[in-house]
Amino acid sequence: MPQTTPERAARWPGMDSQAMKFLEKQGYKLTRNWRWKLPSENHNITEKEKDAILYLIQEWDFGGTIPRGEENAPS
Repeated sequence: MPQTTPERAARWPGMDSQAMKFLEKQGYKLTRNWRWKLPSENHNITEKEKDAILYLIQEWDFGGTIPRGEENAPS
């Protein structure tokens, strides 16, 4: 069931496709297990990227990001 806040949902009116396209444009890659691979090992996540990731986790049950150090693990 959707659990994000109304304020966060309002920031992503295009729903999951808008948040996903935003992250992909920033260089994120979605893995088969619904986690996002960071654009680079030393990438600093911006507040807007964090908001998109949290929206997808809370509203659509995505798995978050791959922890640093596991970027080269099979996806």
